Amino acid sequence: MKYAVITIGRSGSSELISILSRYKLDIIPKPYNHLYPNELLKKYGKKLKIIFITRNIKDVIQSVIQREKDCGINWIKAHYNHLKSDFKKYNKILEEDTLNFEKLYNLYVKQNIYDVLFVKYECLYFNHRPT
Repeated sequence: MKYAVITIGRSGSSELISILSRYKLDIIPKPYNHLYPNELLKKYGKKLKIIFITRNIKDVIQSVIQREKDCGINWIKAHYNHLKSDFKKYNKILEEDTLNFEKLYNLYVKQNIYDVLFVKYECLYFNHRPT
């Protein structure tokens, strides 16, 4: 069985992929952790289990803005590209869903191809034992 860790971005997918890989699980690598369900189906087929990590949007946006300071604008451009978003709208990140978080989330909620485990970043990383 193959697994995909899907996130809205800046939600801990790198860490979870790393942890799950230690258990010799077959994990879809980054940057394929932002694919829409139809793209996953086309690229990997139906035999997938999905872990979708959500996170407080305000924290995600703060993390993206901090990444620009830490890594530069080219990282931001690549992030927008991975999320199939228009980098030209980056200046409106505090006002609009310029990274298409809602679209990605809603497509996974509404799809009927895969079993999806939705888990909150805050639960997974701050309350991980019970989660």
